[in-house]
Amino acid sequence: MYVSQKVGTTKSSISRFEIVKGRRSVIGNRECEVTIREQTVQEKEQWLAAIIQKDQEIATLQRMIEQLQKIPQISQQDIKQTVAHREDELRSLVTKREEENLEAVRLRETEFCEAWIKREEDIRKEVEQNCRVIDERTEWLAKKSARVKR
Repeated sequence: MYVSQKVGTTKSSISRFEIVKGRRSVIGNRECEVTIREQTVQEKEQWLAAIIQKDQEIATLQRMIEQLQKIPQISQQDIKQTVAHREDELRSLVTKREEENLEAVRLRETEFCEAWIKREEDIRKEVEQNCRVIDERTEWLAKKSARVKR
């Protein structure tokens, strides 16, 4: 009777371990989802901030154009060249920022993947340790059962 109670307790412990393992997996998945959502929100905020800044720069340029058009000695061609030059600068700045954002995203993805792999390895080691403990207990129970039968 005592051995069957121990076996029942061991089975119960294994069952609880499986439940904990499942919950940890769910939590890990949810953490991943939250991290991805946070990253997406941050990227959108940066993108919107860049657009707002560009809007402000465009408005400033438009005011400058209006002021320049009021001054007779500046030609339309000079104004167009200045505007075209500034637009080129802004385009290159936007492209550069997009590249920086993409690089930051790639770097964050790499960090996240490495952390996830480490977490999986830690869980795997914990599971292996628990399996060894269970195997040792099972072996001990088998030996004790064999001694009891003698």
